[in-house]
Amino acid sequence: MDNISRRSLLSAGLGAGLVAAWPGAAVAVSTADDAGLRTDPFLLGIASGEPWPDGFVIWTRLALDPIAEDGLGGMPARNVAVAWEVAEDPGMRTVVARGVEQARLETAHSVHVELKGLRPGREYFYRFRTGRHISPVGRTLTSPAPHETPAALAMAFASCAQYEHGYFTAYTRLAQDHPDLVLHLGDYLYEYKKDSYVIGGGNPRDHQGPETTSLAGYRQRHAQYKSDADLQAAHAIAPWLVVWDDHEVDNNWADEIPENTDPNQLNDTTEHFRQRRTAAFQAYYENMPLRASSVPAGYDMKIYRTIQWGQLANFHMMDTRQYRDDQLAGDGWKKNVTERLAENRTITGAEQEKWLLDGFKNSTQRWDILGQQVFFAERDRNAAPEIDDVSMDGWDGYAASRRRITQGWVDANVRNAVVLTGDVHRNWANDLKADYKDPASPVVGSELVCTSITSTGNGTGSTTDPVMAWNPHLKFYNDNRGYVNTTITRDALTADFRVLDYVTTPGSPVSTKAAFTIQDGVPGLTARADREGQQPSGGVNRFDGSTTGSCVDAILLHCQPFPGLVFLYRTAVVQRVLGSADRGESGEAGEGRRLGIEVALGVYASETAQVLGLDSVFDAFGRGGQSQRAGQSDHRTDDRGLLSVVSQTGHEGPVDLDRVYRETFEVRERGIAGAKVVQRNFDSQFPELPDGSDVGAVAIQQCGLGDLNAEGVSRQAVSARACATTSTMPGLLSSTALTLTDTWSGAVPGSSRFQPANWRQASGITQRPSGMINPVVSATSRNSAGGSSPLSG
Repeated sequence: MDNISRRSLLSAGLGAGLVAAWPGAAVAVSTADDAGLRTDPFLLGIASGEPWPDGFVIWTRLALDPIAEDGLGGMPARNVAVAWEVAEDPGMRTVVARGVEQARLETAHSVHVELKGLRPGREYFYRFRTGRHISPVGRTLTSPAPHETPAALAMAFASCAQYEHGYFTAYTRLAQDHPDLVLHLGDYLYEYKKDSYVIGGGNPRDHQGPETTSLAGYRQRHAQYKSDADLQAAHAIAPWLVVWDDHEVDNNWADEIPENTDPNQLNDTTEHFRQRRTAAFQAYYENMPLRASSVPAGYDMKIYRTIQWGQLANFHMMDTRQYRDDQLAGDGWKKNVTERLAENRTITGAEQEKWLLDGFKNSTQRWDILGQQVFFAERDRNAAPEIDDVSMDGWDGYAASRRRITQGWVDANVRNAVVLTGDVHRNWANDLKADYKDPASPVVGSELVCTSITSTGNGTGSTTDPVMAWNPHLKFYNDNRGYVNTTITRDALTADFRVLDYVTTPGSPVSTKAAFTIQDGVPGLTARADREGQQPSGGVNRFDGSTTGSCVDAILLHCQPFPGLVFLYRTAVVQRVLGSADRGESGEAGEGRRLGIEVALGVYASETAQVLGLDSVFDAFGRGGQSQRAGQSDHRTDDRGLLSVVSQTGHEGPVDLDRVYRETFEVRERGIAGAKVVQRNFDSQFPELPDGSDVGAVAIQQCGLGDLNAEGVSRQAVSARACATTSTMPGLLSSTALTLTDTWSGAVPGSSRFQPANWRQASGITQRPSGMINPVVSATSRNSAGGSSPLSG
């Protein structure tokens, strides 16, 4: 694993190189040695979900022939023993849990393992084995302890993946953005048979089998989707929280009422539709990383639940299909249907509504996030005030139900209410109001609507919808395919609408179409202008949402002591590193800044790793030998990775010093190697830069950061803002700032082996003359057990 980055393992190879050995597991997996399967049974990949503070679910399903008509994936008609392992590292060297489960014939050889007893707020890795076959390695996380407030959470959400309408490239792009949590809001698959739901120009792929109505059919359809490598990559990168919408069963179904009365679709009677629901629910559970609490009971299956992310957020995952009243007026868009306002109409059912309202009353979290399916805000298609033309399938068709939920979070004084939505195959961003007919009604929440992964094909790219003119609370619209990335902190929720140029052929690039911020305690959306190609000259967004006067992004590095540990880094990233280069700055200037920043980050990888001893620090700070990828930098991913490190390491409580000591030196050497690689790359491309120039320091431009309002980070004034300046290549490298304040020195109590370097406490403005930080010489010559730091000045 020395030369393989975590992200390359998960996103590209998916652990294929790890099939040679299962060290130290002979006893635990002996019962899995006689599987007798001649070919790889892990064709459906692996997944994790349902994170909680001491564990999560890990999942796989064995299949030799995923699209076998009987839905059993070509597996033998017997149970198969499957061993599993969970480790602290992607190389699976530090195993913390292992065991054996039976992949049972009656559940289509699926395996659900509910882990308990792990540490909160941690990153873990897992894999499965049966016989000589070993699965890919997946990454997952435990949620923070209930009392902790992590610095940030990187969460992505998506919906609506019609296999026939395109390629699932968006799932791979989502995985490459390296989220820590993924929400899927429904329409994970579609029920249609081939040639019954066709986009313009024809479908690029086809479903196998008839319309899904039987257990065999639903199992086959799930297996066909799970066989997709892009989808597998997204499952392998992070834990998922899933809820269904309609197509997992039948288009626009409502409780026990199907879309139509076609007997060939088991829709002609209530009893037949119950049979269809039973089959769909069974297959859904078998193929999703869900807890045993969601095991279906016939045609009932409880999937609404709350997942707590420490004191940062609650995720209220909802079910707006199983308990709703039937859509009015034959469904669809209808005008002036006054019955939609009836007080007794519900889209959630009484029990789920009470659960949600009680959740609001009991919440102590900063953010209460509703993961649900259908359009929440009012969306009237008719400009005439005397006519309302709304969808009967969305919350507009259940207006009183929407009002009760909205008023519920207002009455409970929920600090920040955010609704996440799928279903409509378009991006939207909406303010939520208590009364949409009253222009003076206050904004009380926000809604983010993700487009589809593929459904309806490529899209037009339009950002204009005429209904926005008379629905002023609808702030953004876009017709592309893609997903939404969010970063959630104490102070703000930021959302990036990530879109693909096309889906009808594979491999589309991804870009950010629009970006929004929701400030803590301030309901409603604020557009951000930091998406690709849209950054105004001379300004970037700070972590707190305000705008600096600098032309590139920056890093703020902070240190702060914690009980039981005198010296522990707390780190936080202010937006993306080197945003101007990421946003398409071309030529020598863009490439020079990109390479310069990566030299500096290589140094910081080795320096920071000495203290934290976590390979995820290295991963966040430049990724070593992977830093040669000219033109492919993804610093947005890096800052998410770094914020994950903050949430994992910057907290009160016991610290595993032995593990820190063990891992420090390997990671430090990786960081040094990464610095050397970029130094060589930089020197080869810019030989005119004189020897001894401070390439490491000439990396981050002064940004006027101000105080950083992030959990656990000192709010003392950030004063070390001066920088080294090189005038050797005007326009290529500009003045820079490496901000280091609130540093501490001393030894770790109880450890005579691990002595952090003595760091000078910075105050005022510190000039770092050119040549002070040499990423090759200074980093490698540092005494790792207490010598002077090359950044100490």
